[in-house]
Amino acid sequence: MAKRKRRKRKASRLPLFLLVLLMAGVGGLVVFAANRSDDTATSPALIGGADTSTPTESASADTTPSVSEPGGTVAPPVTVHIETEDSDHSDGSVLDDFTLVDPPVVPAISAELSPSWISKGVITAALPDGYYWGYIDSSADEPERTITFELRQVFWGSESCRAEFGDDPDACLDDYGSDPSLSGLLKVAVADLIFVSLPTFGDPATGAFTSRSISPANWWPLVNGRQTTVVVPDEDTEAIVLTPYLLTVIEGKVVAAEGIRVP
Repeated sequence: MAKRKRRKRKASRLPLFLLVLLMAGVGGLVVFAANRSDDTATSPALIGGADTSTPTESASADTTPSVSEPGGTVAPPVTVHIETEDSDHSDGSVLDDFTLVDPPVVPAISAELSPSWISKGVITAALPDGYYWGYIDSSADEPERTITFELRQVFWGSESCRAEFGDDPDACLDDYGSDPSLSGLLKVAVADLIFVSLPTFGDPATGAFTSRSISPANWWPLVNGRQTTVVVPDEDTEAIVLTPYLLTVIEGKVVAAEGIRVP
């Protein structure tokens, strides 16, 4: 039986100005919008406050960590689908669920944590701007929908990992590693999220690993139900839900959660 073809929507190079400007309390988000056929991504469009390429430090000098270098989050290029007369996004999202997007560019060293920010295993301080590595820990529905992550500093890639942990054969399995002695739980409000993506198992035809966008509202039930994967509609692949995430923090809020495909 032939597969049903999905209706094509027009793609645009326009940045997500309207979306970001409507998000109260979030400034300085760098959003990329480029056609996937371009050889290079367009320059970032800066929305709001300070340039996130040089994040403003929010902790005192003796406790402020070195913030991870911008790794391309939110992953460029993102193909943006602008509203058309026959589209209906009642949840306020701009991208259709399962829109093809590039995987996150994970920094070689994710943002570090300071012990002074953590009390009884919970992060109680406002995090500086940066790119944090998080594992899903739990979720809650009241008084608002939240997802709690266990944050760690991760050294991604063999070179970065070995530079930190040396030749210990167990320290850099699958070419990344972290120090489990320092971690903290961070509760993220789903309402604060602007962008969420999930990694896939790969394109059946090419084997290429991709990511698919999903609205935060539709992502939360998958996490809350501990659903490991979700089928990508009309395609012979699945997206991974229970996976580490690259969390983008701006002005103390997690505004993007991009699933990382790990071996």
